[in-house]
Amino acid sequence: MAAMQVQGHPLHLAVAAVYVRLVVDNLTTTASPRRSHRLLHLLRLRRHHDYRRLRFPGAVAAALDDLEDLYSQQGRPGGEPITMAAAAFARHGIRRERARHVARLRAAASLRLSVASAIRGLAVRSTATRRCVKTARGLIRQTQRLLPVGERDLDGGGEATTTERVVTVVEFLATFQGMEAELEADMEAMGPEHERLLRRHDAAVGAELAEAAALEAIPELPPATEEEVQLVREACRRVLSDLVVLIGFFKAVANYLRD
Repeated sequence: MAAMQVQGHPLHLAVAAVYVRLVVDNLTTTASPRRSHRLLHLLRLRRHHDYRRLRFPGAVAAALDDLEDLYSQQGRPGGEPITMAAAAFARHGIRRERARHVARLRAAASLRLSVASAIRGLAVRSTATRRCVKTARGLIRQTQRLLPVGERDLDGGGEATTTERVVTVVEFLATFQGMEAELEADMEAMGPEHERLLRRHDAAVGAELAEAAALEAIPELPPATEEEVQLVREACRRVLSDLVVLIGFFKAVANYLRD
């Protein structure tokens, strides 16, 4: 495709290029009814008296008119009524927007279930840890009963044997006390973790409710017919063709002003 040739007052060309860039930016962002409404409003600004001084080459003006036709659900003001292609393109946008929110709703629900599962797992861990703490404390009490070693141990086994027993009992006691300390530290860490999971769960529930509300606001359309599919393909081809023209104009103006 040959580079577009432009000429005119640099200021007028710069303003026209900025306008076209805004249209291109809106065309290339994620599709949504809000974006389509914003794009249509931008395209119709050309007819406002403050913007009528904008001058575009014939190909660019035709591309802008074509986009306005496609994105208008009521036809251009003073122009042709909405075409079948524009209607199909609008329904295609609605289906895409609904599909996007359905995917988000499923993701939010999946996250909520995942966090809820983590909360249940933490509860199981907490219960098991409390039982282990109770067991460790019981072992500590039993071990403490073995200290101090009585005189009967001195009489029965001698001082060396008694010393070995004391050392063994003390080692067991230290082990059980260390176990208790680790379990208690684990229990303390579960508190903040539980709070964090609750916050994530609340956020997931909020996101799920928001997506469900957004989904309710979007009409559920029947599947596209073969005719609609063909019309949408044609509309997409037109949008792509118009986009190429607009980008070519913007680049041509940028090169012209640079020279």
